[in-house]
Amino acid sequence: MNLWNRIVVLVLCICAGLYILHHVEKFSTNSMANMENKEGMSNANTNTGTDNTDNRTTVTHTTIVAVPDSKGLFEFNHGKSDSSKIPKIIWTFWSDDRRSSTLGSEGPENSVVKSCIDSWKKHNPDYEIHVLTKKNYKKYIYGVPDLDIDIEKMKHSGDFVARFADYVRCIVLSQQGGFWIDASIICHAPLSWVHATQNKTGAEFVGYYIHKGTYLEYTQTSPMIENWFFACVPGSLFMQDWCEEFFRTDEYATIAEYLDNVKEQGVHFNNIHNLASPEYLTMHISAQKVLQRPTDEHKYNLYLFSCCSGPFAYLHDHDWNSAVAVHQLVDTDTCENYYKYPLIKLRGSERTILEQYDDSIRQRAFADEGK
Repeated sequence: MNLWNRIVVLVLCICAGLYILHHVEKFSTNSMANMENKEGMSNANTNTGTDNTDNRTTVTHTTIVAVPDSKGLFEFNHGKSDSSKIPKIIWTFWSDDRRSSTLGSEGPENSVVKSCIDSWKKHNPDYEIHVLTKKNYKKYIYGVPDLDIDIEKMKHSGDFVARFADYVRCIVLSQQGGFWIDASIICHAPLSWVHATQNKTGAEFVGYYIHKGTYLEYTQTSPMIENWFFACVPGSLFMQDWCEEFFRTDEYATIAEYLDNVKEQGVHFNNIHNLASPEYLTMHISAQKVLQRPTDEHKYNLYLFSCCSGPFAYLHDHDWNSAVAVHQLVDTDTCENYYKYPLIKLRGSERTILEQYDDSIRQRAFADEGK
């Protein structure tokens, strides 16, 4: 091969190399753009704050997210059972300064809360119901060596009543198991669906997650678990770890410092900012920590239902407009639409609105398909 031919071959090789390099770079750029677009789409129409970490856990839990049955309901996927490994004990909390003689020295004075608890009794007559308070919770906590549990002495227990209740529900349920039901939850049906779910799946923990607080990619690994209703077996590993993690808040001068520590461990706060501030929903973040960075790579067996297709359906159906949603629960033309849901969760704002109705109207929200 003469010199000229060698030069031609060399030039062709250089051109071919440049061509390949150009397309490799273009492919990489497009791939990065697609990844950014997907992230942008998942963040669209939500306020995600400054939490941009995306280090999901490599530990695979048995976390089952329920799909609706033929009637569009989730809770009755596994039918009904009278009992399971979950004790037939209902726990709730009510602040001491709101007691009433109508339910004993530990009962709530609020008429809506009283109606809620009455609905539990109606549909679950053979259950124990314990209304926990700041004065009585200690008698339900098992002795822990070298640990004097006095929630009132914890740094953040006085932040607000719900925070105190969070500490109580953690420690009591992690030990005794049973059902935690917030005091402002309406019960339309027996809790037999929970027992059926536990029997069929062997789940240690049955509860709800909220999809408006959960990015799609986290649905199977660390969905945003709600804490206003859940049931667990005594000594549930997940519940014990959740309790231990939430009690770590006492190691920090402020909740913000605790949250910073959790974030530094690579925990993603999911879409918590679409619900409320992490400072208020700190127990939710503690659950995210447990799921994403479990102690000793513990594996849990959870069964979760979508609360937006159940207890929060009335709010979800009306774009989370509390006044409109509550009216649907008491309006004669619409109230029966919500009797099919075994539970209805009233937040503070919805409870306050419901209190403004006359009792005869308000009671429509507590009826059921059997009436």
